[in-house]
Amino acid sequence: MRPTACRSPIPSCSPAPGGGARAPRLRRRAGDRVAAQIDKSPDCVALALACFKAGAALLPLNPAYTLAELEYFLADAAPALTICRPEALASTRALAAKLGLAAVESLGTKRDGSFAERIAAARGEAPTEARGPDDLAAILYTSAPPALEGRDADPRQSRSNARTLAELWRFGVDDVLIHALPVFHTHGLFVAVNVALVAARTMIFQPRFDADALVAALPRATTLMGCRPSTPASSTIPA
Repeated sequence: MRPTACRSPIPSCSPAPGGGARAPRLRRRAGDRVAAQIDKSPDCVALALACFKAGAALLPLNPAYTLAELEYFLADAAPALTICRPEALASTRALAAKLGLAAVESLGTKRDGSFAERIAAARGEAPTEARGPDDLAAILYTSAPPALEGRDADPRQSRSNARTLAELWRFGVDDVLIHALPVFHTHGLFVAVNVALVAARTMIFQPRFDADALVAALPRATTLMGCRPSTPASSTIPA
């Protein structure tokens, strides 16, 4: 995956003049929260870029969370739009109805799901919303005691961090990143992806941590960011 052009786009994500990628349009108001509990694919990056472009705050969630765990996050964050895996659409919509959340769509790793269908039917380019220093780019939850806490990330901080890391790590024109991290936490999304984006470098985007696939990809790469994900424990959810 090359960050400056969509090789594996969702239907309305296509190369823009100059090599940039058009992010899918989100028909939400600036400042709205968009929760995403979906499996890793390049479309996760397109979704994040769409949120940033629309001025929405992205809430990425671990796909391994159970429905009971998901209820905690949706009740606490109250997203205007929730995106789940296609196989979880019915149960997530039922949960959202219970919580008074109306908009739930699905997005799979093969550009399937109701959200992909809506994007395919969309026309035109959405404007980029102007954002200020107090606006949010994302909300990420930590397991800090005594309960889960939401930590905010603002657009300027995210951009500054990525540029600083790219400079410190000397991420140059010949570098290729193997991305073997989840994209529901800060390192996978805001470090690995953003550093590659600001440096306009290529990513080998692994769908999951696979040791054999990583070894096979090493000859084509200069940098590896990856970890074996752990399964979340239900005991982290406060009673």
